[in-house]
Amino acid sequence: MSLTVNSVIRITDGSLDGIYRIIATPAGSDVVFLYRLHCPGESDAIDDQNVSGFQVSTCRSEKITEIPLEVTKILVEAHQLEQVSLETHPKFLRDACTLTNREQAIYEARRNAAGPFMNHQLVCDALLSRRGIGKLITQVRESNDISRATCYRMWDLLCTHGFNLSSLNPRLDRCGAPGVLRPWSEGKSKVGRKTQKERLGIHEPFPQVGVTSEARQKIFAAYKVFRKDPKLSFNAIFTMILDFCFAREYSMGDSGVVAIAPAQGSYPNKAQVRRIINQETNKLTRILSRTTPGFFKRNHRGLVGFAWDGVAGPGHVYAIDSTVADIYLRSRVDRAWSIGRPIVYVIVDVWSTAVVGFHVCLSGPSWETAKVALLSTTNSVAPLSEMWGIDAMAQLTPAPCLPHAFLCDRGEYLSKGAKATGERLGINMQYNPSYRPDLKGIVEVLHRIAKNEQFQFVPGAIDARKKEIELRAQPHDGIFTLNEYVQYLSEIFAQYNFFSDRNHRLSSEMISLGVDPTPAGLWQFGHEVGIGYRKEEKPERLVSELLPSRNAIVSRGGVYFGKLRYEADFVNEKMWTANARNFGVMEVPMSYFPGSNEKIWWQDPQSGETRSLALSPSALAPAGLSFDEWLDAYAVQKTKKAEIEHRRNISALQHLRRTKERIARAKEETKKADEAYDGLLPTMRDAKSIELFAQHNGAEYVIDTPDTKEDLQDSSRSPYEIVMDELFASEVGGGK
Repeated sequence: MSLTVNSVIRITDGSLDGIYRIIATPAGSDVVFLYRLHCPGESDAIDDQNVSGFQVSTCRSEKITEIPLEVTKILVEAHQLEQVSLETHPKFLRDACTLTNREQAIYEARRNAAGPFMNHQLVCDALLSRRGIGKLITQVRESNDISRATCYRMWDLLCTHGFNLSSLNPRLDRCGAPGVLRPWSEGKSKVGRKTQKERLGIHEPFPQVGVTSEARQKIFAAYKVFRKDPKLSFNAIFTMILDFCFAREYSMGDSGVVAIAPAQGSYPNKAQVRRIINQETNKLTRILSRTTPGFFKRNHRGLVGFAWDGVAGPGHVYAIDSTVADIYLRSRVDRAWSIGRPIVYVIVDVWSTAVVGFHVCLSGPSWETAKVALLSTTNSVAPLSEMWGIDAMAQLTPAPCLPHAFLCDRGEYLSKGAKATGERLGINMQYNPSYRPDLKGIVEVLHRIAKNEQFQFVPGAIDARKKEIELRAQPHDGIFTLNEYVQYLSEIFAQYNFFSDRNHRLSSEMISLGVDPTPAGLWQFGHEVGIGYRKEEKPERLVSELLPSRNAIVSRGGVYFGKLRYEADFVNEKMWTANARNFGVMEVPMSYFPGSNEKIWWQDPQSGETRSLALSPSALAPAGLSFDEWLDAYAVQKTKKAEIEHRRNISALQHLRRTKERIARAKEETKKADEAYDGLLPTMRDAKSIELFAQHNGAEYVIDTPDTKEDLQDSSRSPYEIVMDELFASEVGGGK
């Protein structure tokens, strides 16, 4: 066995039992120098020993042992000397660049001074001399301003941890005996820094006591009880500890036993209590004590994986979440109206992180609106996208379909309706535990991305994290209508799908195939290599299953849904209006898209075919308006019902009064005329002729003269005939 410098050996001979490091093997010499690292059962000072007839010299102060080579051969042959491995402390393996500034300064000073110790020839010469290692210590001190104790300390570090520069790394973490408690006892001075008065030489009338072992145990035991309430601050806990552990004196007052406040300096102060807590607990434990376990799991726990871990590929699992959008919108009916903040549903493919669908509505959240969001992920989204006025989300290649599993929280998705829909469409519903939105954090991140984007540029957008009053949006700050906001979100999600950086997801195989490092690229790659999940469904079935349904009214005037008239050719073919005219109004179930009133759908119960009805041009609302906005307008009009009815009633009342006055006046004048008339009354025919003649000529006539009778005969014609005769007579006269 060869003896190598810096290697560690173990000797099991009774007199030299221990672990050693070989520090020098002088060339041309028959001895080897060892540095004792461990000697079980003996003190550090070892007398000179005689091993197998040879004299072994041991340096008492420096633990250096000189052994003849013949002795080592004997020990090896007797299997009493073997080479072992010694694990080095991690602090002595660190590179100099990883040290702190203070540690680097100490390390550089040691490195500059320890040059002779790293020279094996100089070490051998010193050990072979009568002065031993002291000769080398003198050389180091001559070239460096350094104490003898520091030189011996560096020599001990190199011998103990190995002859390399990293063995000179300082151990500032051991300064001050970390972890070693120094309890205070009565009559001893308190450990730690002095107070400001003590530094200035001022007498302290109430000296602060130290912390005894008993007080330490009481403080920490009380803290473990009080920290269970996360609402208590440290100041409150300290006050409760003071009252619970150090209120030792009481007095009997009128109201009973009253605790006497302890004297100043007779109890541990707040800094001492805080230090005890910091020593007995770690930082994470203190964070957990200030909050609830659920909040800690959501916001402070260590990350143990990624959302896509365990997901086979794209299309297998969709995650959905809804939130109240941080933006105020305007109405399309009247842009002066603010309609508040909408509900936004976002659906994300977990494996590729691509947004596969979204839905914006003004009501909810509920499973009725969540189903519409799910419909936006399928091929049937094309007509819906046209009604929104946006490009379809089917721009992903291939187009999204229904997923194998639906990851959601325990809100509107944990319902009988959601369970029934999942069973009919073959979708596995996966529910997260309560209050754990972090388990589908990819959707939460998408909400944050959209909110951050719109807050920077869009007026009326809100950032709930901003506390400044000047940055808070007001309802009148909104500028987007519902359709405009949907188009804006479509742009944001398209930008995310096709340009978000996903380089960290690319494996070597993906890089060799040239996969686009975006969510859309991962989506396409997963389907191309066959790990994606696709399930096609007929659009008719999706419309009937996922769109909300209400009854439409069929009357003789047409089909009305939400008081809006709809038209279709099959309505006349099936003679719905004729049946309603002859046999009364009937109700027909219709499916509708809440975001637009352009179309509604009816499923033929006989053939199962889904047919669409279009909004009539004569409808009360324009095409493209959402049903919520139309209902807002209708509700606004209903609020005016009392005012309109009041105006109608007042007008009818005034009309009644005028009619009564007119009748009374007519009665009075008729009565006066009857009383004043004396003579023969004309027949009804003559009276009518006189009335017509008077209207035409604007004069009063007396019926007794012959001319009057002749005129009455002429006046038997209608005023229209008389005027026409005069007109043509003038033309004939003019012609003559």
